[in-house]
Amino acid sequence: MDEDAVDPLAQQCTELLEQTGEVWDAKQIREKFESRSDPDPLKTVLYQEVDRYNNLLGIIRRTLSTIIKITQGNASVTAELEEVMISLGQLKVPRIWGSTYPSLKPLGLWMRDLAQRVEFFNNWIVDALPACWWLPAMTYPSGFLTAVLQVSARANGVSIDTLSYETPVLTTADSTSIIAAPKDGVYCSGIFVEGATWNFPGGFLEESRPMELISIMPIMHFKPVESKRKTLKVTHSLTHWLTHSLTGLLTHSLTHWLTYSLTHLLGILHVSVVHVPGPLGDQREAVVCHLGRDTSRQV
Repeated sequence: MDEDAVDPLAQQCTELLEQTGEVWDAKQIREKFESRSDPDPLKTVLYQEVDRYNNLLGIIRRTLSTIIKITQGNASVTAELEEVMISLGQLKVPRIWGSTYPSLKPLGLWMRDLAQRVEFFNNWIVDALPACWWLPAMTYPSGFLTAVLQVSARANGVSIDTLSYETPVLTTADSTSIIAAPKDGVYCSGIFVEGATWNFPGGFLEESRPMELISIMPIMHFKPVESKRKTLKVTHSLTHWLTHSLTGLLTHSLTHWLTYSLTHLLGILHVSVVHVPGPLGDQREAVVCHLGRDTSRQV
């Protein structure tokens, strides 16, 4: 037996550790943002997201480091670590890693997606508020959308209870083409539609392309408006849900009505927000609009 041979599990854990971002210094971030002009509600969102991701990154780094020690005979196996090792052997996301946000991705794509999430928040922390927000990066998107309403309410001197959203659909899905934030509200990317496809030139939904269940939606402008001033001519209010699978099991319900400016509805009866793998298997986590009758129940 080759004594210099590297244990496959230890090698896998080492590679995963290299892919895992470092835990942020939450205190340093708060001190930095005291002098930043970011709206207070969005600062709160950032602090909460940093805390959640720090917890996740800490768990990942701790479990991987301990498993490496186990392969070297320097630590004992616990039931929790044994479960993690089994999942890693099956290229699945360990259960204790997957509790921060819902995902259906296998381990490799999940790690890549996590790195993209960390990069999104790093860019916010280092540079400035995003011109376009990758909505699925949020572990609690309804909290983020509420914060956007709070910012608008304070800026316009109105009660947040009088505000809701209109969501005009842009003509592009490329977030890099957005160089400036809207005057009010936010641009959001990472939205996909299931059971239909968006006609970019025409600006409407049409039937799915052959063999394509999920397709990308354009960037959407989540625009706070007072309910009494809301335009109702060409928009349709549809409830949104956040779930962890396509089975209708609900984990959180978004607290606001969102409206899409759609000229063709193709019999939409329900729209839900779900984290699922992208259409090609390597896309980021996506917010999915379901078409067809919904059989789940609201919670």
